[in-house]
Formats: sequence, C-alpha cells, structure tokens
Amino acid sequence: MKSQIATSKGGARKGHGLFTEQGVIMLATILKSDIAINMSIKIVESFVKMRHFLIDNKNIYKSLNNINNTLLEHDEKLDYLFNKFDKKEYLYLENSEYDAYSDIVKILKTSKQSIIIVDPWCIY
Repeated sequence: MKSQIATSKGGARKGHGLFTEQGVIMLATILKSDIAINMSIKIVESFVKMRHFLIDNKNIYKSLNNINNTLLEHDEKLDYLFNKFDKKEYLYLENSEYDAYSDIVKILKTSKQSIIIVDPWCIY
C-alpha cells in the first residue's frame, strides 16, 4: 500500500514504493532509531547478496540470452518460410483464439466465392 503525503504544492503525492541501494543508504543516514538502523543494514546486505548472486551467475544469464536470441532467429526464419506458402488449411492449438479470429477475418475479407469452415467441435 502506498502512502499519501500532503504537500504545500496542493494535492497529495504518492510515497516511494521502492528504493535503490544508494537510496536506502541515504535514508539510513537520516533515520536514527535502532529499528530503522537495523532494517537499513539488512536491506543493504540483501542488495549486496543480490549483486553477488547476479555476478556469480552472469554466464548463465548470458547463455540464456544467447539461446533466446537463437530461438528468435529460427522463429523468424520459419515464419518467413511458412509465409511463402499459400495457406488452404489452418490448425490452431490451445490458447490461440486470437490468431484464429484474426485469420478468419482476413479470409472472409478476401473471399470471392464461397468458404467452407470445418470445425469438429461444432458438428452435430
């Protein structure tokens, strides 16, 4: 929950939802209670652990990024190849309702004679 802070400029301003590591350190220099100091120390320690974790695993992240880029390149090549063919049949898998709707609209707009739609779920 974000806090609302009244200002002299009129209206309410939203309080901060998160801080950077430097922001926490700056805040720690202002807050003087024991609880605030201990909490600031724990937050800064968490930032340090997170930074070490990311540095220790940077090769894994680079590898995943390279794999992702390679897959995207292959996807683009496959899309290029499939777009070269004239589609006469369409197959849609689960969770591809938008693709099916989009293609049906394109087909209906370009038809010149008749269209036969075979949907095994609608056969009575």
